[in-house]
Amino acid sequence: MTVRQREAVQLAAREGTASRRQLARRYGVSLTTIQRWVPRPGGQDRPLGRPVGTGSPVPDYEAAVLVERIRHPGHGPVRIAHDMRPRFARAHRGTVLSLLQAHGLTRGTRPKKEAAAPARGAAPGADGRAVPAQTAAGQVV
Repeated sequence: MTVRQREAVQLAAREGTASRRQLARRYGVSLTTIQRWVPRPGGQDRPLGRPVGTGSPVPDYEAAVLVERIRHPGHGPVRIAHDMRPRFARAHRGTVLSLLQAHGLTRGTRPKKEAAAPARGAAPGADGRAVPAQTAAGQVV
């Protein structure tokens, strides 16, 4: 919906010229959308209130993550977040991981295992590699 359409919906809802259900049908949106838009001032295109989960973590939280990692160097972000929940109800593994990375306290990734060599005497192509086609004269195509 455009800003003008939202303002028209708000005006019609306030004046009572149309029900919210009629407005939803007229503009091709759900009733829930109309109910959300009517109380907003001036057809704003964002929800009211403060966004949740934005900004940086509080210093106490950051310090607690660092202390927990120093005390238990083998614990990863999931375990640290779990252990911190009694003190910080919104402790999250993603935030813990970001803080650990910012302070260089993460372990490197594990090296990938190399593929096993094909067994001796295995048929061509048994190791998963493509076998070049040959002509009747034995030339590779």
